[in-house]
Amino acid sequence: FKKPYQIWQTSADLMIVPANSVLSLPDRWLHKMSRGHIQEELDAILRAKKVHIGQLYQTSNGGDYPDGVQARRLLHAVLAAETWVSNAHTITQMTPKCLFAADAMGAKTVVMTPFDCGTVDIDMAARAQLTAIRKFLYSNRIDSVERLYIVMSDKLSHDAYMNAYQEIFYGLTESEK
Repeated sequence: FKKPYQIWQTSADLMIVPANSVLSLPDRWLHKMSRGHIQEELDAILRAKKVHIGQLYQTSNGGDYPDGVQARRLLHAVLAAETWVSNAHTITQMTPKCLFAADAMGAKTVVMTPFDCGTVDIDMAARAQLTAIRKFLYSNRIDSVERLYIVMSDKLSHDAYMNAYQEIFYGLTESEK
């Protein structure tokens, strides 16, 4: 887990971010740091085809700017409807799909953001996302991905993910830590 000041400044081959069915960016800083280019790419995708929950769309990082998005590519996982309402089942289904796609794309360093979409309880989202990651890692052969990080900028999310991580990967409950 990483808790950088600005999550979009995290270097990676691929950054996986949640998306809604109208492909609007989840963060105004992502829009600003890409000079609006990522949203233009998403708008072009939306004009070309119907977008549904469960789909993945790849974009560039918006351009190589010194203060821009550092990941080389972005993968937008459609987890929610237009209102950003999602659920644990969708998170559990989409997480391995994203990791399969990242591996197929040849990404060595993959960064994910929390898949809560701002509407799902962060503890539930952390458990769903980390459980899916654990199952994926223990059940599949991985050819390309060498490092996987989850980045977030707020303490509440960081604490929720750290607690869920210790419980899911090491079996430690809050009282045993």
